[in-house]
Amino acid sequence: MTESHDSLNPVSMWDGQIELPELHSAIERLSEREQKAIYLRFWELQTIEEISNTLGLTWEATDKILDDAIAGMRKFLPARPQKKNHANSAA
Repeated sequence: MTESHDSLNPVSMWDGQIELPELHSAIERLSEREQKAIYLRFWELQTIEEISNTLGLTWEATDKILDDAIAGMRKFLPARPQKKNHANSAA
């Protein structure tokens, strides 16, 4: 299995246009275990293996917790800004 959570970073899809209070609010809505996994992955930059050791879980369980946490955060974050389509606006 490959670690793909870097591309799923819940903040990266907003291209830096998310406010810290919004991020904090989204994280607070997660379970305690999901919060810890997100913190360890994106603030402490730990691997899934390191997180699974810290949480006492299997790699697969840790991977699912991170997937669920990211999906949960996306539900609570504001809609992703739409990028302008320059091809259609040139007409």
